[in-house]
Amino acid sequence: MKSCLYLFLTLLGVSTKLSWSFPSKSSAIRCSPRRHNINYERSQDRRWLPMSVVGQETWKQRSARLSPWHRTARSSTSLESSLLSTAITAVDAFWRSSPYAVAAIVCGVKASAADLVAQKRQMRKAAEAALEDKGGSLSNDSGTAAITVPEIKINKMRNVAYLIYGSVYQGMFQEYMYNHVYPAMFGNGTGLITVLSKVSFDLLFQTIFLTLPMAYLSKALIFRYSIKEAFRRYMDDIRNHGLLTKYFSLWGPVQCITFSIIPEHFRVTFIAGVSFFWLIILSSIASKPRVSISEQGKYITMPDDCPMEDGQTCELEFNDNQ
Repeated sequence: MKSCLYLFLTLLGVSTKLSWSFPSKSSAIRCSPRRHNINYERSQDRRWLPMSVVGQETWKQRSARLSPWHRTARSSTSLESSLLSTAITAVDAFWRSSPYAVAAIVCGVKASAADLVAQKRQMRKAAEAALEDKGGSLSNDSGTAAITVPEIKINKMRNVAYLIYGSVYQGMFQEYMYNHVYPAMFGNGTGLITVLSKVSFDLLFQTIFLTLPMAYLSKALIFRYSIKEAFRRYMDDIRNHGLLTKYFSLWGPVQCITFSIIPEHFRVTFIAGVSFFWLIILSSIASKPRVSISEQGKYITMPDDCPMEDGQTCELEFNDNQ
């Protein structure tokens, strides 16, 4: 009996030693990983490795299996992102280092382009009005009815006026005002009181007494009519054409965004973008026919600026080569 019991215990010990020497897969997964809270997985060479290492090996194998087209597409996307990042960095550096040059270029080109758009629109309306008034005339020997439309040219002098106005005042001067004078007067913060103070001063003082008068004075210098006439036209636009109403309704909300959200070195550029559409309205208003008093004391209608055909309105000698 004792020998049988001894043999049974010996066999039990051998089987236990064998089970610990050759653990099963389930027991390895159950015991070893949970002890250290690490996820393990068997690699190709039958070793138990953390899943992070296996994931890296799988990613490398997957990348090696990519087609040349996929590798080219990835490299192209990376190159485009790098070029875009470089361009943005260069623009940001130039805007910071040369604020007055940027302001003059951006605002001058913007003002000129806006006036050209407005002139094209006025030319189209003038042609439509001529068609309605004249109806048509016989312009050839065969007796065929044809409609004759008077030729209207681009007013270069008017466009130069807006180019100068945009570069000098809206560009360099406003760069100095908004980024140097306003911070000294109201502070550099973007709090509600600071922003409202800047917007109120801009609309109620700078706009009425400086911004809009400068627009009309620049045209007076180009077209050689008096300063008194320039201010008369300015007051006429305020009273009869809703100039200030249009200005406040546009620039009130815009300037709140300018002084609260837009970075300091991009403020003038942002204003120039919005101002592109504003100057189209201003150019159309400022070029409407005017009512003036003649030498005989009668009210007559006269154009806003010198016509390009003869230049008699402003007593200019003009030719097509100018």
